[in-house]
Amino acid sequence: MKSQRVRIQNFLISLVRDSLDFFAVTYNATAEANPFEANEPDFGTPITPASVLCNEQASTFDVDERKGRSLAGDRLTWDFEIKVGFDEEVTFEKFEERLAENPPFLPKDASEGLRQVRFFLQRTEVIHPVKHEAHAGTKAKFFVTAEQSRN
Repeated sequence: MKSQRVRIQNFLISLVRDSLDFFAVTYNATAEANPFEANEPDFGTPITPASVLCNEQASTFDVDERKGRSLAGDRLTWDFEIKVGFDEEVTFEKFEERLAENPPFLPKDASEGLRQVRFFLQRTEVIHPVKHEAHAGTKAKFFVTAEQSRN
């Protein structure tokens, strides 16, 4: 039997690694312009993460009454932290909007007894490099709740 946790982790890593929703942030370089004012992101060329790590953080459980025959614990949600690193400064706006507007899901795998899972972005923590420091990239943590279906 396959592990639901591993299945979820692999799905989340792929979701971030294969996303086309990360874009470079640049700053004005001319003397007459404010050198610390950000330009609009270049939404033409997506940036690929240099690293993606994912790990579980917490779970919530509920009592499943088993149609009155018995009582058992049932995992309802899993919270995951996804750490992402880039080689340049990027914006996460499009990625966050896509996840918020259309939460992804992992279909049920009946042959393995694994339930469907929907994913909800809870929050993002971002560390941007010092402005005009080309050698440093953006790092982020995405906190995602994986909600399992009841059957």
